[in-house]
Amino acid sequence: MYGFSDLVLLVGTNPVPNYVLAKYFLKSNPNLKKIWLVHSETRDDIGQEGTDWLAKDIKEVLTNEFQGEVNFNFCSLRDVSSAKEIERNIKQKLVEKLTQDAKIHLDYTGGTKVMSVHIHRVLNEKLKNKVSFSYLDVRTFCLKDDKRGKVTNDLRKEIDISLENLMKLHGYKREKPQKDGKKINIEQIKQHISCGELREIGGSEFEKYVYTILKKRIEEENLVKNTPIDINWQLKKIDGKKTFELDVILINGYQVCGISCTTSGKESRCKSKGFEVLHRVNQIGGEEAKAILITGLPKEELVEEMGNDLKTITGSDDEKLLVLGIEDLKEEDILWKKIKGFVWKD
Repeated sequence: MYGFSDLVLLVGTNPVPNYVLAKYFLKSNPNLKKIWLVHSETRDDIGQEGTDWLAKDIKEVLTNEFQGEVNFNFCSLRDVSSAKEIERNIKQKLVEKLTQDAKIHLDYTGGTKVMSVHIHRVLNEKLKNKVSFSYLDVRTFCLKDDKRGKVTNDLRKEIDISLENLMKLHGYKREKPQKDGKKINIEQIKQHISCGELREIGGSEFEKYVYTILKKRIEEENLVKNTPIDINWQLKKIDGKKTFELDVILINGYQVCGISCTTSGKESRCKSKGFEVLHRVNQIGGEEAKAILITGLPKEELVEEMGNDLKTITGSDDEKLLVLGIEDLKEEDILWKKIKGFVWKD
């Protein structure tokens, strides 16, 4: 599609779009030789957090995946809220270091709005007809070029990411899960659910029930290649001590979906689990990530009310959060149909 030699990416707090864009262009543009990762510096004096560590994680994951086919350069910004400082840094650390025959492409999906605006402006002024621009539309998952408009279809169908690489991008590692050799009796759990006897089901068995059904249906519908799924992901920052857990996690191409399960029918408990899963999927999947909350709420109106409350409080919408209750769990086909429609909705 493009014949540029240098790709410029803006590194914000979510590295997933940078990974997706770099991987797409590495696969589609044989002329790509260098990727510039523009990141903020850590500045305690102005309260600015650095994203250099995220830039390094992006480089590491892509280097391992593409076996050194491309070179990486880092470009640090001293003050991402200052137009003059951004212009000075981009000119000195990027523009002046380009080779004479270089053709540049800036994808301004990542970073802050101020970074996007001023880096776009500076490169356009300094490089004229040697630079092109694009962004990844988080609503359609399509790449859009400034001049040509939409230039790809849904990139979730073209670009995927493993669970392991997803965690590496965010500086997390998976804690070794505790061995649990106990097998679940699907039919017995279905019987308890149909009778409303959730007290007879342990929390870990709810999780396994949902995971088992999803894994089976994903395999049956031949979605395995593009949809890694796992259970009980306990994550820890590589340089930290705090951990958090996702009951079930799956990825649609590169779009993260985290599932939180509770047998509780209490509003406060369900709402707390809803807040947590929304926060966690945003941490590791960014703005386009999705969350599913599976609860012990007995009536459809209570489920709907819970979903509306969570969406209102968190500013989420129907594309972001799905809340399910007991009635949705009684039939395997109903559970799969609702989750499939939510996760794979075009």
